[in-house]
Amino acid sequence: MEFKTIGREDALYPVLLLEIANAPAKIYVRGALPDREVPAIAVVGTRKATLTGVKIAEEIGAGLAR
Repeated sequence: MEFKTIGREDALYPVLLLEIANAPAKIYVRGALPDREVPAIAVVGTRKATLTGVKIAEEIGAGLAR
């Protein structure tokens, strides 16, 4: 699956994300963004995760998916 790049000026950029200090200039999305009216959670990570970090992220993700 490929990633889409969405910049702050793009209509698809999440409106609530613009409200945080130092919102990212662009985000990378894999899959479809949810409807703006549906509550959603994003998982943000690092390219150089430790083994402990990967394990914890997997546990959090599994818990959120339930």
